[in-house]
Amino acid sequence: MDQFVLVTGANKGIGQAIAAQLADAGYTVYLGSRNAERGERAAEVIAGDGRDVRVIALDVTDQASVDAAAARISAEPGGWMCWSTTPGSASVVVGRRARPVPMT
Repeated sequence: MDQFVLVTGANKGIGQAIAAQLADAGYTVYLGSRNAERGERAAEVIAGDGRDVRVIALDVTDQASVDAAAARISAEPGGWMCWSTTPGSASVVVGRRARPVPMT
């Protein structure tokens, strides 16, 4: 698939559940996590059966971290398409010819 998403806070809870559903839908998932070790563990769980899950260091309270993550993902062909955020939980960024994804 040529679509990707960035899910913040994806190493646990709601963020991890969202990342898993998007991976199941065929997206390449950038799993945003402040803690690299927890991010790697979550990615291993989600990536089963050939899903494309990539850990990206991201602390949304640190502008330098946000800038670095944005630069990494902006290097993807197609760039950003939309930004969706849910205050107090997880955020999702969808790139490249974005299409709606039903969340069940």
